[in-house]
Amino acid sequence: MHAHDVTPQQQAADESVVRRELGLSGSEQIEFEEGGWDSRVYLVNRGEVVFKFPRSPRVSEQYEYETAVLRMLEQRELPARTPRVRWVGANYSFLGYEGIPGTSLDDALPDLDPSRQAEIGATIGRFVKTLHELTLDVPRTITLDHEVRIYHEKFGLAEPILRAQLTQDEFKAARYFFFEVLPSELRRLGHDPKLCHGDLGPWNVVVTPDNELGIIDFGDVGYWDASKDLSGRDQGLLAAARDAYGADENLRAKATVRDRAFPVLDMPFYMGKSDPAGVGMCLAETRRLIVHG
Repeated sequence: MHAHDVTPQQQAADESVVRRELGLSGSEQIEFEEGGWDSRVYLVNRGEVVFKFPRSPRVSEQYEYETAVLRMLEQRELPARTPRVRWVGANYSFLGYEGIPGTSLDDALPDLDPSRQAEIGATIGRFVKTLHELTLDVPRTITLDHEVRIYHEKFGLAEPILRAQLTQDEFKAARYFFFEVLPSELRRLGHDPKLCHGDLGPWNVVVTPDNELGIIDFGDVGYWDASKDLSGRDQGLLAAARDAYGADENLRAKATVRDRAFPVLDMPFYMGKSDPAGVGMCLAETRRLIVHG
């Protein structure tokens, strides 16, 4: 069983909680979202309501931070929509909120022309700028040393595939980047903690039927370096986001070095889903960005 799987018994128990909290009868359809990694995720009425159940005690702690930031964002005028928390289990045993129905930007991107991608990127940049200027009393500050450890842990998860599929010289180059180049560059460029989303990629952006944007899944929210929210694998979006944010050269340099790490960071997700196409894409990008970059 992979990390993202759920047993029929667990799914039935979760759905029973959702029905109880919403006062549903037995006829309404509750959809299990296969892609949840840290949480077991259920959608009601195609995402109008979302419930999440933690896969570990660590994730329950994340729900506390997520609840705090979402309730604060409800009080702000933002360039993108955010979920509204409405149901919280004892000790954060579950989290339920009014969702944002629509299409994942990850799925929509291939069909968007460059101007629409730039427009979406600019909206994301303005959202990030607003978020980074806020203050939230949460005890979750991620130091640079902690971030480096996270990078190393992700490399360790991907290492079996990297060793098996890369040549010896390619593997050495990838490992050297993660354990030498990336940490030294981030330390040289400096650490600037801001209140960050922490996992702001297209997979956590929703395009609504009215072409609004929604930002979802704040489970990694905390005080990360500002470049965390401006790095990724979709360069058209990121260029527009960095411009709208007003990123200076130092921030752009940190975000760019983080960009190169993304293929390896994404690989454990595709490994867990037994998705050879996704793993293959990550390997190709690892060669392009790290080995030959």
